[in-house]
Amino acid sequence: MKHLLFLALLLTAGIGFSQNLEKDTIQLPEVRISNTPPEKAKVVKTKFSSLCVNSDALFYDEMVTLVTSLPKNGYISSVTFSFNETPRNGLYGYKDTDLLLVFYEVDASGKPGSAIGVPVPFTLKADFSGKMEILVPYGDAKNPGQFFAGLRRVIPRTKNTGIDFEVDTLCAKGNKIVMYKRRENANGWLTDPYSHHPFKMTIKEIVPPSK
Repeated sequence: MKHLLFLALLLTAGIGFSQNLEKDTIQLPEVRISNTPPEKAKVVKTKFSSLCVNSDALFYDEMVTLVTSLPKNGYISSVTFSFNETPRNGLYGYKDTDLLLVFYEVDASGKPGSAIGVPVPFTLKADFSGKMEILVPYGDAKNPGQFFAGLRRVIPRTKNTGIDFEVDTLCAKGNKIVMYKRRENANGWLTDPYSHHPFKMTIKEIVPPSK
């Protein structure tokens, strides 16, 4: 009889605790982030092009170009580069190369500052030649008004890297486009307005409709 009474008390306490737990539990609303652009969003783009174009090896670990001609608060959707357009074979042939598409804010000194979004990884195959559009997930990279866009090596260059790939750039003569470059183990960003070659590229942006 004592055992039955004790069991009944346990069941009653358990039910009461369950009821109190339900009362004290706060139901949080489910939050979902959509990677789909809203209806009536428009796509705009800007091109960095010239009649004079080079095919340059990326002798630095990272190189970026200043972008100022796209609407503020839009979302960067893709960047297109031209790769490996000069034929190379044998010992001097291209190699598979892992790269990152990167974006940076402009700091108070006009140099690349904080990163915008997450770098987009991609692999440039040795046998690829031509234009490549690298897509950016919608909502990941918001345009603060002006920003730097460019490429970073996943594995830093060494003296044995050689010419593993080439990317089209604009000729330096008469070029006023701002660009910076840096090496993994060096101090800070470097620029030379008289001998630099900014990327030949096309950047697309998705602009949401006005509310």
